[in-house]
Amino acid sequence: MIISRYSPLFCLPVIFFGCAKTPTSPDSELILAPANEPPSVHISVLPDSGSIFTEFTFDAGASTDPDDPQENLRVYWNWGDGSGEWGAQGGFTKQTTHMFNRPGIFKVKAMVYDPGRQSGIDSLEVLISGIEEWRVDLGRGRWLGNFEALALGSDGTIYAVTSAGNIFAVDSGGAIIWSRSFYTEDIGPPVITDEGTIYLGTDTSLHALDSSGNTLWQIQIPDRIVGSPTVGSDGTLYLGTLEGDLMALNPSGERQWLVSGAAGYHWLNDSYTPILGNGDVIYFPGSTGSLRSFNPDGTTRWEYTFPGFDRATHVVVADNGDIYLGMKGGSSFPQMVSLDKQGNLRWTVPLSFFTYANHLPVPAITPDGTIIVAPGYGGIYAFDSAGFELWNDPDHKTIAASPMIGSDGMIYTADHRGSIRAYQTDGTLSWHFDTDLGFFSAPVLGDHVIYCLDADGILIAVTCHTDGLAAGQWPRYRGGSGNLGR
Repeated sequence: MIISRYSPLFCLPVIFFGCAKTPTSPDSELILAPANEPPSVHISVLPDSGSIFTEFTFDAGASTDPDDPQENLRVYWNWGDGSGEWGAQGGFTKQTTHMFNRPGIFKVKAMVYDPGRQSGIDSLEVLISGIEEWRVDLGRGRWLGNFEALALGSDGTIYAVTSAGNIFAVDSGGAIIWSRSFYTEDIGPPVITDEGTIYLGTDTSLHALDSSGNTLWQIQIPDRIVGSPTVGSDGTLYLGTLEGDLMALNPSGERQWLVSGAAGYHWLNDSYTPILGNGDVIYFPGSTGSLRSFNPDGTTRWEYTFPGFDRATHVVVADNGDIYLGMKGGSSFPQMVSLDKQGNLRWTVPLSFFTYANHLPVPAITPDGTIIVAPGYGGIYAFDSAGFELWNDPDHKTIAASPMIGSDGMIYTADHRGSIRAYQTDGTLSWHFDTDLGFFSAPVLGDHVIYCLDADGILIAVTCHTDGLAAGQWPRYRGGSGNLGR
């Protein structure tokens, strides 16, 4: 033991515990007890993963203390989900239960105190994945040739096209509201305006439907339509054709102008559709390895040619006007390319992994300007706006559709092995949900739900944390949930 002379400074009870006697004079002796050792904390959980409906049992019963019996140890929990930091649930009971209210990976901590107020801490991680809310069979889904099969209306209605030539409107509970048949496999992605008008390209026809699926108008196009139209801020429709023509129509379907051979002969792939940037400036990629920019009246602004490349993805446009797209040529590896809004090359980044011809990297842009790209069989990668790689997950090699950026900042993907994943902004996998399906078209994000269409026409809804797409920049293929192309 330690013996010291008394002084008023050294008799504060908050400093010394266990005085043998209370000093009454300067000559009294203070006897200190041996130092109190902190508890050794060990926690476990069963199960170690689950969904928002899973009740988890957490156990700190393996914790010990060299100075005190276990029943005298008090346990405080921190669930890591924002539901109270350490909270008021501290007690002598070593076992407790908890349910999490959203998907994610949560770091749960337990702090154990002994009677002498010494403490120890232990932590573990719990994976909370999404859950399947419902699925509905629409018959014959979307296969490799067309990345886009889903759109989401402002009222929450899901629109899906299938390779049987059908369009379905499905409510947020999974019930089919209506369907239409167009009897062709050449059907483009559904395009939904904020007012509820639906545009759809089939073969050489362009259709305008109301929100109930009734035809508003239908026109014939001289050549086969590639994909579906892009809708300008004033309602103007911009179309690309198989021969590389670019045309503009008013909201009633009347032609305003036509640029013949604007981008060369196109593959039957909706990547070759016009995309709009700030001020409805038009960007039109072509099969000749070129990108052309047009004013809203159809006059040419500039053209940039990428030597040695003959295939391009959808253009995506950042808020500052910078342009990003993927290019591929022959058997070469694809590249990510960036131009400024004047058509000057900013940078190229080779993506040294295999990708199918139709699985070119289609980027998305996070609110802070990070470029997210997930090419088929190449993993998922993040680049800053200068083209420097920030992180990658090369193991996730089966993403056939573009990633999405949620309003919660998460990056969402779905792959052709049926896995739905959510990544944090630093590339950490937050959660995943594995299904028995296979996804080839880009999903859409609704209110705390992600919708995916299987290659066999199964539409599935899985819960997630976000309440929709991120605002600003370019959070998804064709810009947003309505596929407006801007």
